[in-house]
Amino acid sequence: MKSKFIIFVFILQFALIAAMFINAYAVVFFGTEVKVIARGVDPRDLLTGNYVLLEYEFKKDENITKDFPSNSDKKHFYALLKDENQDGIFTLTLSDKKPTNNELFITSKYTISKYTPENIYASKFGIERYFLPKKEAEILEKKLITQKTLVSLKVLNGKARIVHLELIDE
Repeated sequence: MKSKFIIFVFILQFALIAAMFINAYAVVFFGTEVKVIARGVDPRDLLTGNYVLLEYEFKKDENITKDFPSNSDKKHFYALLKDENQDGIFTLTLSDKKPTNNELFITSKYTISKYTPENIYASKFGIERYFLPKKEAEILEKKLITQKTLVSLKVLNGKARIVHLELIDE
């Protein structure tokens, strides 16, 4: 009996790891590819490694979250993706209402920022960091000052993953 339980726990661990892997990469394999403009910020951190911290234009427009009361039952808000100019580059607009009609969107959880006196809400969309090998991060760091970044995302059911980024001239 004890050996069956140990085998069950052993198999369960691998099944959970496989489920986490599938959940993370399903967006990359089955998602819709979109391109958005972002600005990169310092791509290196001693504790977490070499990455590009991306700042999106829609994140500057977080006024929508100022109206959320701290006791609100709202747990998410959404970045709606639209190709307004039909040029393949999508714009993102914040909304507190869940999208309908097969619209592309990214879901965010909001949290109250402890570091501002107004308790402004902050968002996490999961597309703020893009990890790179050390040499690429060092090269990119020098170019981020003068160039914007074209970010390729895969979006599926409100989740998004960065698949590629490239620098573009302003």
